[in-house]
Amino acid sequence: MFTKWDKRLEYRLALEPGTPKQQAGFAFAVANSPRPLSVGIQLNDGKGFVVCSWEIALKYEARNAAFPTADALTAKTDAASLSTEQMAQDLDFARQDADELQREQGKDIFQNEIGPDGKIAATNAQGEAPCSKKAYENTSYWSFSPNFPSLAEQEQLLKRREEAQANAGRLSSATRKRLTAKIAARPLILTIKGDDAIVEYDASRGVIETSAGKIFLFDKSSADGNDSRWQDYPVSVHYKCDQNSSCTLKHAGIGALRVRLRK
Repeated sequence: MFTKWDKRLEYRLALEPGTPKQQAGFAFAVANSPRPLSVGIQLNDGKGFVVCSWEIALKYEARNAAFPTADALTAKTDAASLSTEQMAQDLDFARQDADELQREQGKDIFQNEIGPDGKIAATNAQGEAPCSKKAYENTSYWSFSPNFPSLAEQEQLLKRREEAQANAGRLSSATRKRLTAKIAARPLILTIKGDDAIVEYDASRGVIETSAGKIFLFDKSSADGNDSRWQDYPVSVHYKCDQNSSCTLKHAGIGALRVRLRK
């Protein structure tokens, strides 16, 4: 941790494994965390009172936290189950993505440093802390409250990855062929996604227009759609649509809204 005062309290913080033996667990925990991670930082005075605090977040990808079991892999050979489960999983991931955008709002984010082996060697953050000069001058010591996986948890994550890989390898040749055939028979799902900005939001008609000329339709009776913050133009959004023109609009400060792209 490095800090200096230059009109504002500036800081740099690096997280890295303590020994080379811990490198694999550290890298995997950062990339495949089973939960959203963050580090809380507190400035304490001589009496132990917190005079200033803030939180730095690590990016969380819910898709990277799943480890399929052998039973689950076998069960997924049914085409209908594949389709239903995939749809439910996609909706859950969309919800978690929206939650993650909201969690990161207003926070500094750790940036990963990639080592020569292509794996994460460290993760770093820097920025300005929301602390006054008086609080900084009265600081006697710093304290940290990370929820980073312990060394034992990191080892367990690596074991779960190995088990998942072994589970996939234990599928019988016949099962593999059935699975491959049924997946191949499924219709190709094409998606479009990108970033845009809302320039017109008509809640009474359920119509959204963007700066790129796209028109989205939404359920005007939806509680999510009646949030006035969608009309704080221009509203920057990320959109993702499937081949049926069913889309999700994501906004970091509001969340996600299910819409349909008008062709």
